[in-house]
Amino acid sequence: MVCARALASLARAAWLAAFTATLGGCANSSEDLGTFETATAIVIDPNAFPRGLPCTDAPGAMQSYVATLIDHTDPSAPFALPSSDPLPCSQQTQFRYVVPGHVYAASVDGYEQASNVLVPRGGHGSGSRRMKLGTGVRRDDDRRWTTLPDVTPRWRIDCAEQAAQDGASLNMGGCQLVSDRGTSAVTAIQFDLQATLGSLRCATEDGSGEVSRFDVIPSDGAQAEIVDVPCPPEGPIRIEEGVSAGRVYTFRIEAHGPRATYAASCEAVTVENRTVSAVCSPLTANGVLNIPVDAVVEASGLTCGTTLGNYIVRLSSLALPPTIDAFESSALHCTESARFTTLPPGPYEGAVYEPGEAGGAPIAICQGEVSPGTTTFATCAAAP
Repeated sequence: MVCARALASLARAAWLAAFTATLGGCANSSEDLGTFETATAIVIDPNAFPRGLPCTDAPGAMQSYVATLIDHTDPSAPFALPSSDPLPCSQQTQFRYVVPGHVYAASVDGYEQASNVLVPRGGHGSGSRRMKLGTGVRRDDDRRWTTLPDVTPRWRIDCAEQAAQDGASLNMGGCQLVSDRGTSAVTAIQFDLQATLGSLRCATEDGSGEVSRFDVIPSDGAQAEIVDVPCPPEGPIRIEEGVSAGRVYTFRIEAHGPRATYAASCEAVTVENRTVSAVCSPLTANGVLNIPVDAVVEASGLTCGTTLGNYIVRLSSLALPPTIDAFESSALHCTESARFTTLPPGPYEGAVYEPGEAGGAPIAICQGEVSPGTTTFATCAAAP
């Protein structure tokens, strides 16, 4: 006769060779592997988490989770199985090779951080439940996980026991919030500078890559600039000083490299006693020039709808050498501003004409200095 503890030991040994798989999309009660074959599995779906605790990619929300199955077949000797890797809320966790007839419960750790910056102790695939805070570069983070700081989950969710069934893929249910540790009671903003790179790369000693360092420049004078952050950053950048709850803060990210300067814009809506993640656009070396229609009409001395109907803008570069060849916009109504995108940095002039008069005298002259990653609003004056 084999005792219950021996059975538990056998199940534990079987789990050492098991793995977890991730699935995108909505929940399924089973997974068909073929015409007559269905996986034996336990599935944890974020859609089953408590409704008052949204799991979504949004600042202040649970953005990722780590799931752990616990075998409760022998109530006197429960044991945890290898944990999933950190996952975004758009993905399910599927634990395969569960033992039919065994009873499993699930414990879920929820994080405010995105899944790409969470690194299990031992690296991805280690099965560890404890997380480190990485940079988002998976290969580098796995290689140097021992040097990364620990990160604590904010939420814990427990899901009801479920008995595995042979040939069935079953979803865990009855998930309840057990604890909410909250944050460190500090209202703060953090930045994932690595995520702003897009298709750019960090510069290397062999001369490849475009970005060597970052600067974080607040629009609000209450926060200090953070400069000379190396690429890749050692972790998320965090701002606490001068941050109040319930406000919208904007920032400019400048990325400097051996050949160019790039920039991105970021925005964060703060929540009391929480650390929220700023939402940033990708870095770009180009900028936008906006020629406000109100400034055009005022400088021209004309009246929209009576003496002025449509207008065109002939845009030219004032840089030496010019950054672009001069070109004309399409005809714009006198209620519509002119907007020129993806312009290289530098000074520009827009000569404003009425349609058919491009060879004659302009009705206004507008100028503006374009910077990477921002929209510049030109100033206009009457044509000489």
